[in-house]
Amino acid sequence: MEITRFMIPIINRKQLIMHVDADAYFASVEQALNPKLKGKQVIVGGTDEGRGIVCAASYEAKSLGIKTGMPFYKAMDLCPNAVVVKPNFTAYREFSKGMYDVFKNYSSKVEMMSVDEAYLDIEDTVQSMGVLPVDIGRSIMQEIHQKLGITVSCGVASSKVVAKVASSYNKPHKLTYVPFGKELEFMGGMPVRTLPGVGRKTFMVLNRFGIEKIGNFAALDMDSVIRILGIQGIPLWQKAQGADNRIVRGEDVDPKSISKERSFYPYIQNHDYCLSQIYEIAETVCEKLKAGDLMAKSVFVKIRYRNFQGNNIFSDVGFSRDLGYFSRTPEDLFDLAKELFNKRVAVGRSIRLVGMGVAGVRSNYNLSIF
Repeated sequence: MEITRFMIPIINRKQLIMHVDADAYFASVEQALNPKLKGKQVIVGGTDEGRGIVCAASYEAKSLGIKTGMPFYKAMDLCPNAVVVKPNFTAYREFSKGMYDVFKNYSSKVEMMSVDEAYLDIEDTVQSMGVLPVDIGRSIMQEIHQKLGITVSCGVASSKVVAKVASSYNKPHKLTYVPFGKELEFMGGMPVRTLPGVGRKTFMVLNRFGIEKIGNFAALDMDSVIRILGIQGIPLWQKAQGADNRIVRGEDVDPKSISKERSFYPYIQNHDYCLSQIYEIAETVCEKLKAGDLMAKSVFVKIRYRNFQGNNIFSDVGFSRDLGYFSRTPEDLFDLAKELFNKRVAVGRSIRLVGMGVAGVRSNYNLSIF
């Protein structure tokens, strides 16, 4: 019996998209508001009791190993002389509006992905003004720095995925342009973990098959991709080749849900530790809600167990419940998540991952007025 191979043509539509990403955004805004903080190790986050997580860190603090999402006590061990600043979400939204105002001077199609990053379709601008894409990028970088006192990095390419990779390629305050047709040449030698959409689980699978670079992943044939990642891996494989035909939507849309996960290596059965991770996730989710001035009405919890029987290595279960009101405080969200976890977690089973998130998200402050 002849097997028909699965074929999907890879067609990269030629667009001209810019991804703009603010550099160490929360910390940079704090340094812009207080010039005395410039050049210093600044950490945004934490609580008066020394709990919580790092929301952002200046590049001076990052050089010592501080990372966003790191537990606050670990950050202070690494950087004991850091200046700690509580988040000022009102200021972050105001600076974000300032960036949006600059973007609208250069494109009618601006898609704000969060308070500190956006996609711009600059094709019409290039044609109407007769300028080069890099000239637009440099003008945006200069104008934002002059008006707001913060820096941004820009990536310009034929697709969203390549533009996003390019904006992170040479931070801070740099511009990277990838001409059409050079996408794979640009990304091929980069670690596969840098490809948007490659999370920890996918990275571990690819790494197990010796796929370390984006170019290694892009060079696979279709059958190999399906064998390694399943059919759901095909869009990611296409992006590895620079093929991403998503367009810039031109207006902001609030997310329907926000979530985050934590994987455990090796497996664990310690439920108290799982709950401590869920609390940290709740704090991260709340920071994202506050940054966008959003509220959420329901909470969901995800647990991934290790299977000891059957063909599947893992099995996922999820539970959700309405709060009964809109909130964005960690205590509200965690209390319900804890109740869901304690009532439904299976005793004695090995846990590979826990996740927590919110749904029923609505604007308390409409991002579309940007």
